[in-house]
Amino acid sequence: MTASVGSDGDLSGEVDWAQAGVSNAQGDDPANTVRTGAPVTSEDDAELLFELPFRSLVKLQALHLTASSVDEAPSCVRLFANERNIVMTDAAGDTPPTQEFAPVTWGEPGPDGAVTAALDVKFLKFQNLSFLAVYVCRQDE
Repeated sequence: MTASVGSDGDLSGEVDWAQAGVSNAQGDDPANTVRTGAPVTSEDDAELLFELPFRSLVKLQALHLTASSVDEAPSCVRLFANERNIVMTDAAGDTPPTQEFAPVTWGEPGPDGAVTAALDVKFLKFQNLSFLAVYVCRQDE
């Protein structure tokens, strides 16, 4: 089996985009929006649940996020390793995450106002990863 991991460790080539999803997102095909790198916004509150199945087992070292501005950036990120049946209420607090980042530390805004965050994960907890659920929210809303 050939892996599609970018030279910089980018795992997007290993995501099974046909099975990926984003709960609580605006638009007709939010998973495709994520795949293309465009911003995804929530429908009615400040939380999203990204569901990312992988085509083969991967190892995750870090998660890189970009937000259009610091005002729209999530303050909390909860990661769930190999939890395929997680739903929004579980991710929001009913189920303990594999790892949580709260508050998220965002970098300085770029020329377009966008901010980025690099979240280094506990590597041993994210080996043999076949599915990653990423819950993001603004805790002040």
